[in-house]
Amino acid sequence: MKRFTLLLAALAFSLSAAPLTSEIISEAKKLTKEGKLDVALKTLEREKQLILQPQVNLQRAKIAREQAQYSQAIELLLPLLRLPEQTLEFRYDVNKELGVNFRRNMNTDKAEYYYLAAKQIALSLNNDDLIAQSMINLGVLYEAQGAFDKAMDLQINAQKMLESSDDYGLKAANYYNLFGLSNVLRNGKKARFFLEQALVYDKKTGHKRNIASTALTLAQLSAKEDEYPNAIPQLNEAISLLTQLDANEGLSSAHGTLFNIYFKQNKPAKSLWHAKKQHAYAKKTESNVRKFWSYIHLAQAYIQHQQPDIALRYLAQSKPLAAQFKSAFFTHQYNLYSSQAYLQKGNYKLAYSYLDKATEDYKAVAKNAEEKDALMIKKRLDNLIKSLKLAQEEKKHALTTIELENETLQKRIWLLASLLISVVSGFIIYAYYIKQKNTHYKAQMYQHSLEQKEQMLADISHELRTPLSVLKLHIEALEHNLIDDKFLAYGKINDKIAQLNNLISDVYQLSQLQNKALYIDLQEVNLHQLSQKFMSDIKVLTEQNQLRFISDIDFAANTVLKTDQSKLEQVILNLAKNACLYTDAPGHVRLKVRANHTQVFIQLDDSSPGVSDEDLPRLFDRLFRVDKSRSRALGGSGLGLSICQSLVQALAGKIVLKHGKSGGLCVQITLPLNLAA
Repeated sequence: MKRFTLLLAALAFSLSAAPLTSEIISEAKKLTKEGKLDVALKTLEREKQLILQPQVNLQRAKIAREQAQYSQAIELLLPLLRLPEQTLEFRYDVNKELGVNFRRNMNTDKAEYYYLAAKQIALSLNNDDLIAQSMINLGVLYEAQGAFDKAMDLQINAQKMLESSDDYGLKAANYYNLFGLSNVLRNGKKARFFLEQALVYDKKTGHKRNIASTALTLAQLSAKEDEYPNAIPQLNEAISLLTQLDANEGLSSAHGTLFNIYFKQNKPAKSLWHAKKQHAYAKKTESNVRKFWSYIHLAQAYIQHQQPDIALRYLAQSKPLAAQFKSAFFTHQYNLYSSQAYLQKGNYKLAYSYLDKATEDYKAVAKNAEEKDALMIKKRLDNLIKSLKLAQEEKKHALTTIELENETLQKRIWLLASLLISVVSGFIIYAYYIKQKNTHYKAQMYQHSLEQKEQMLADISHELRTPLSVLKLHIEALEHNLIDDKFLAYGKINDKIAQLNNLISDVYQLSQLQNKALYIDLQEVNLHQLSQKFMSDIKVLTEQNQLRFISDIDFAANTVLKTDQSKLEQVILNLAKNACLYTDAPGHVRLKVRANHTQVFIQLDDSSPGVSDEDLPRLFDRLFRVDKSRSRALGGSGLGLSICQSLVQALAGKIVLKHGKSGGLCVQITLPLNLAA
């Protein structure tokens, strides 16, 4: 009886508290939207008996998330999932909030789990806005994981679902995320358009924190594009908005951007002031990334002021954070500015040591960037192939439609004239459509070609930068008497100069071949004498590398080959050098030559180690190396096989790479016996 009385009392309290709870939550939401987070939190805690209400705790968690207190938000949200008899809308909101907080806490696995749970609830509710919101959240998560194709598909599908929606907040989030993806894919015009649209919808919502965040991002985009006259007032406006909201993380980021601008403009007083402001706000956040950059920027500012001791103190504080991130990019920053600080102190040995570490970190960062760019290019090519296949299907469909129209013409003779006009008109429109589409595809292919050229220039600049950096280090080490054996240092410097010379020579020759500017001098050559020269040259190389040479020559003694002898010798010698350098001793290199009435067949193969199935198709790619460190150590430019391929094609031949029977690489060349001039 007593338990029943208590149950009735609890029920009566919950019924009486429901209107009060709804009123307080509405007030708290309004205050949150206006950026008054502390006041909103006090409003929720004003009625002590309501603190345990599920909706109240959900709103408290949202405020904690707005304050970047993600761990606190998760602690408030997890118990709410265990409450019985809650509505599907409430469960959706809790799962969605958990996904957001886990993502911002860098726990992507749990974030994906709760995002997918929220999506299932949205599908069961058949609510387009909630489904679109789930797609947007998952798109952000996949973008952070580098799955840009999945992320873009989700954001585009969400945009379609939101076309008739009045939820400006969701539309703003969708445009903001499309900006992020366009920025990653280096489409600057689209990125700025999407960001400006996001700001338009943020202003429609009246959500001050989102308005300030988007305005800050737009200002940082202007700064990134070196539009400082626009960026500086935009940043100051964003700081004014963020100050009203006590948004410490955003304020730290804004002052960090202003530091970068004034640092580049060589205005030490202003750059130091903003570095200090950035640090002051970073200390108030839970973000280790913000704290790390505040230390680095303070170190840069004091180096600019010729105060290396203070700079080193801040760098020491950044070191444990850089180690915590486990990223070569962050350790590169620490090592680079440590090197500059010690250089100012006159400690050249430590400066050299830190610069050497920074160089290694940079190589790792560049390698990761190359891999990401390659993956991005592959995905773009896949999308282009899909588009081409779709165009082919559309063409087939159009042809089928024309055939059906022709059948209708045969059945209805009395409409022949009018139907013929319709068909001709349709055909003209269709031909114009196909022409426009082909023009579009040509433009896309041209753009892709430009991107490939830009990538090649970037790769070559990276290849040049590495030996140049080593040269600079050795020269500085000699200048400051850090190396005892000067003859050894001079030898290394000569090696790097030779490596640069080889790379420049190979790039020039490859450019001539691609532009069809290389002169081909065709002459009749006795194949037997030419083969004997090949054998002699290869035998010298194999003996130098402690390898065994095997010859397999079988053709008519009077066979004459019309070709450019010097170019063919360059190809064979280059392939033989590769075979010797990448074959373990004791091993062998074999030359096989055959000829018939129309063709000459030349094969070079070696023993193990070989090349993986994954790397084999890429060996002809410019600057591709299976073992980059070993190739550079041997002076290779990474262009040798590309040049060989282009030379063989210039001689109207074919070159094919296969796995060798002895565990190594097999190169097969087929040339016409009588090449027309």
